[in-house]
Amino acid sequence: MENLPRPEELQDPKTRREGYEHMGWTPGAPILGTSIDVAFIGSCTNSRFSDLVAAARVAKVQVSAGVRALVVPGSVEVKKQAEAAGLDGSSPKRASNGERPAAPCVWP
Repeated sequence: MENLPRPEELQDPKTRREGYEHMGWTPGAPILGTSIDVAFIGSCTNSRFSDLVAAARVAKVQVSAGVRALVVPGSVEVKKQAEAAGLDGSSPKRASNGERPAAPCVWP
């Protein structure tokens, strides 16, 4: 997918339209070059510590200035491994958000 989908092509187009308006996006616009201020990388409960390490590497070196990178572990076990390895969000570009593990838990 190279362009943002059009809301009428998705389930619940009314909600999608509202989301686009909130974000200031134009349906059908190119994705490449779309400005963001938060990059979220979440993992499922079946993810491995090595997955989190790879995501943290990307977050530390390939995230633009002014963008907050959130890398969220998929389990308590992986979260503990990340903390022991120093991937607990103490770096300038955060490698973990410090929230409860599992991506869905980040959003209240």
